[in-house]
Amino acid sequence: MINGVHEARQAGRQRYKEGSDTIKITATGGMLSDARSPDAPQFTIEKIRAIVDTAKNYGYTVAAHARGDESMHRAFEGGVISIRHGTVVRA
Repeated sequence: MINGVHEARQAGRQRYKEGSDTIKITATGGMLSDARSPDAPQFTIEKIRAIVDTAKNYGYTVAAHARGDESMHRAFEGGVISIRHGTVVRA
């Protein structure tokens, strides 16, 4: 869990320190997660932007596990390059 933009940047730096070359965030819970709704957004756009900006500093990219409309929208607006799963879209 990330509480705030500062922690989002710290998490990105930690992934770099651990040798990651990409980041995948969970913009929503999964079908089998303990979250109340697998469609509920887990990040604000500002937190996602902080993660993406930090990743760019190290030359790597961010993908998002996202199911619901709002989470996919936030991931896109935050700058992720790939939406994984994207199974729930309402017209």
